[in-house]
Amino acid sequence: MDAKTQLRAEALHAWAADAAGRGHAVPEPGDLLAIAVARTLDVSGLDRSIVDAWAATLKWILSQAAFGVVDPHVHLPEELSAPRRRRCSG
Repeated sequence: MDAKTQLRAEALHAWAADAAGRGHAVPEPGDLLAIAVARTLDVSGLDRSIVDAWAATLKWILSQAAFGVVDPHVHLPEELSAPRRRRCSG
């Protein structure tokens, strides 16, 4: 794993630990690693229900990590601090 992939993985895992500590369901560590390696959420085999709920947050963390921000989850905008709820149709 190269250094940039390692930074992305660390950023995603740190965010997940923080969000899980606040009681949120988060993607599995293997899914986070796959996202870090691919640099995208478009990876087959991910738990889409969890990843899609956090899509905006995960993309934001990836972009911050790309700019070299250390511990980007600490600077997470409020609107990205909880998963997006699916709307019920009807």
